[in-house]
Amino acid sequence: MSKQTKVRRQTAFGVSAQTPPKTAPENPAENTPDSTTSAVNTAPTITDAAPANSFTALMEKASQEILTLNYWFEAQPMPEPYSVVIKFTGTRNNVEGKPGPRDTFTHFETIDEVPPNSGSLSVTAHVDGINPGEWTVTAQVTDLGKNKNKQNNKNTPTDIVIKDPLARMWHAWAPSAEKKSQVKTGFLYWGKTPGIIPGAWPILVTLGIIVAILLQTAIMTHEHTIIGARLSVTFFALIAGIIGGKGWFILKHLDERRWEGWTIQGFVFGIAVALLLLLPTNHISIGSFLDPLGPSLLIGIGIGRLGCFFAGCCGGPLTCEPWGVWSSDQRIGGKRVPTQLMESSFAFITGFAELLLLWAKGPANGAFFAAAVAVYALGRQGILRMRQERNITKWDNYITAAIAAIFVISLIFALK
Repeated sequence: MSKQTKVRRQTAFGVSAQTPPKTAPENPAENTPDSTTSAVNTAPTITDAAPANSFTALMEKASQEILTLNYWFEAQPMPEPYSVVIKFTGTRNNVEGKPGPRDTFTHFETIDEVPPNSGSLSVTAHVDGINPGEWTVTAQVTDLGKNKNKQNNKNTPTDIVIKDPLARMWHAWAPSAEKKSQVKTGFLYWGKTPGIIPGAWPILVTLGIIVAILLQTAIMTHEHTIIGARLSVTFFALIAGIIGGKGWFILKHLDERRWEGWTIQGFVFGIAVALLLLLPTNHISIGSFLDPLGPSLLIGIGIGRLGCFFAGCCGGPLTCEPWGVWSSDQRIGGKRVPTQLMESSFAFITGFAELLLLWAKGPANGAFFAAAVAVYALGRQGILRMRQERNITKWDNYITAAIAAIFVISLIFALK
């Protein structure tokens, strides 16, 4: 059983720690990870604002010092998913004179659906709009929401038993803000979040590109193919793929003014357009170029998807199933449906399968490439449906059917 977890954040500055959270209005925006709002000298509220994923908002967050706080707790043995409200309170140390509104805070994190018996979970809060420096912070569960059973919530950050090996490792690296913990402010992207390795995504994506180019070179050498012009085409196709991956994401989220992500669809589309233009210009046969490209592309994608796992993007929802893997969505850490690892494994398997066919039978005028990419796209469609943020549109079924037809036709020609 798995449930999509919804998170709401509320922050108030200069408010007594006794101030209870107000009930937020039913608003789709509040269910997004970036629905934080601030209020000075008032009780916490949620108001309409510009999307927090916009370029301006992200740059503002990146340039100011904030507090990155974590709280660990155990999922309770409830009959069904339940909600949890966690309160973080803090006061700045060594304040000269009377503390101002930016020298204290009360911050609430609400998780609407926690799968029962799903093990150890962590919540990460980013508190901004405060003065930089060292803070004394305390975190605690204030409400178990629906299906609450307070008798089962006596564990604290210091006495929970973390059984999952991955969770134990992340807890040691990013522990709970226990009672009166001393925490220093820092920049957003270098704060410690359980399950997240800063810089993992660009490092692993770059490694995937390097491995793909080296593997393509090895295959072309094995097939006694002239390498120079083909590698130049590959280089410019990769640049087109990077532009396509970014552009596709921006167009897809135009209404939300989001820009921070990338898409595999746009990456492949950009490469395809570049190859259609560059290969005829350089008098290179499309079929002979594509077959060595297939294993390289898919194995490179497999490595890059590992970056998504450690960056906390493209993941599945929390689950209590034993096959769940402890990871994070950049805010909630816990056992999740490991969609990034599933897609990475599928890309590796498909890429190595084409590599073996290519080694055994030689190039098939692009048929192996078409078949491998079609298989990967079909498998990816199923994995996309298991993500926490689902991106399936009404056109996906038609696209999938077309890809299936390409796969069947290509495979028939390839195995003749």
